[in-house]
Amino acid sequence: MRRRDTGIALLGLLLAALGSSGCDSCSLNKRLNSTAPGAPKGDDAVGRIVWHELVTVDPKAAAAFYSEVIGWHINEDATGYSVISNDVAPLGGIKQITSDLTSAGYKSYWAPTVDVDNVDKMSNVARESGARVYVGPMDLPSGRFASVIGPGGAIFYGLQPNPPILARDTTKPGEFNWDELDSSNADSTIAFYSTVLGWTKQSDEVFSKDRYVKFGHGTFPVAGTHSGPGTADVWVCYIQVVGLDVALSKALAKGAKVVVGPLDVSDGRMVALLDPWGAVFALHEGN
Repeated sequence: MRRRDTGIALLGLLLAALGSSGCDSCSLNKRLNSTAPGAPKGDDAVGRIVWHELVTVDPKAAAAFYSEVIGWHINEDATGYSVISNDVAPLGGIKQITSDLTSAGYKSYWAPTVDVDNVDKMSNVARESGARVYVGPMDLPSGRFASVIGPGGAIFYGLQPNPPILARDTTKPGEFNWDELDSSNADSTIAFYSTVLGWTKQSDEVFSKDRYVKFGHGTFPVAGTHSGPGTADVWVCYIQVVGLDVALSKALAKGAKVVVGPLDVSDGRMVALLDPWGAVFALHEGN
């Protein structure tokens, strides 16, 4: 996956008004799928983003929204945590944001979960690098977990899975096929994620006043980060769809707002949106 080319700079500027992300206690209590169709045998997912979680003010309404727009199957368990699946396997979840975060001004947001070798070590390094470990490290049925609020306020989760996770085929409909962190400070973001997660720069481009860096873990591209004037720190997840225009029409009819696009990009088409509760996400249709 390459940089989403045109429109990223505008996306960063428009996201500046959204404010920072936050984290309440994680409910990732469902075992992640340990076998991913299409993934080579033995291709473990360490260093990659393996789960996505929507933290929102209205989980039930959000579940109905994304089910209609993406075609996901979303089922709530006894704890109130809703598991997102496509036609292949579980790939994310939805949970309620806590009142202390909303009173502090936090909005609904998507947070990625990164497969790490050692959650305790990752948490210690994150603290030493200026982050706040908000929850954990702690043991869950899916493995050992921690949530981290980065120096700029954007949140991600670290998971040391048990059993190991295999890499997924992200070309399938409904999959999360790319992630980008809009960041207010490119240099500090690069240093932080390189130190904490072992991500390395695969490319570093400057367009006008905006900068885009693509991260990799080994040779595998894992995420990008965009920075520019007025950019807020927030994660943007890209979701693979078949028929972007149809999905976009459904999203708009249910109260979403377009942030950027639709645009032609190097590997297809994309549009960035705000869901009705303020979480940023993007739809992507491959070539």
